[in-house]
Amino acid sequence: MIETAKLQHIIKSDKLQRMIIKTELQRMLKIAVIGPESTGKTELCRALALHYDCVWEPELARGYIENLSREYTRADVEEIARLQIEQEKKYETADAGMVFFDTDLIITKVWFQHKYHAVPSFVEERLCSRYFDFYLLSMPDIPWEYDPVRENGDKREFFLDWYEREVRALGTPYEKVQGIGDKRLQNAVKAVDEFLMRKYRKGNHSRDSIRSIPTIRPSSSAMPRRRPLSG
Repeated sequence: MIETAKLQHIIKSDKLQRMIIKTELQRMLKIAVIGPESTGKTELCRALALHYDCVWEPELARGYIENLSREYTRADVEEIARLQIEQEKKYETADAGMVFFDTDLIITKVWFQHKYHAVPSFVEERLCSRYFDFYLLSMPDIPWEYDPVRENGDKREFFLDWYEREVRALGTPYEKVQGIGDKRLQNAVKAVDEFLMRKYRKGNHSRDSIRSIPTIRPSSSAMPRRRPLSG
């Protein structure tokens, strides 16, 4: 777990001023945190949303399956995929800002392919739209912890390689994130900050001019959710 005192220190030490340039983006910047089971994705999403004063979206599959009173089926995974797309579409017309997603359709696509050896066309089509601007790929360098929803604890490296191939095939920028405790968050923040700096440099903004632009604060409805999920 990331200690509160250390997290507050990381937040205060942020040099990028945690801002989104509304006049340049004109839309919501969307970042997905993906990776194998039990790699701290949910905790990382929650901490990043707190750090950047923005919203995050929890993993849909976990809540869906936990509420089933039976084994999940292919039809359930299709429904999860449709719910994920609905979750994403909420931000297609949102004001400029930033949102972190705990997993995305890449995870669902691999789930379909691995479990059922086929992927619905609507999943492939949605992924081809390149919805996300940036991916954080959470590494399996922390111990796997059992819970009833997880089923591939012995294949984390296998799925890590698969997820990375899928991200690279999309051509979307990504960075791998590793580290224990607060170091993991520091590494994730560094990756996101560097992505933002690269993005703004393309818009001919200097580092100094970026720092001079005030932070855009989200509305109260966009504060980090504190649903106790595991990654």
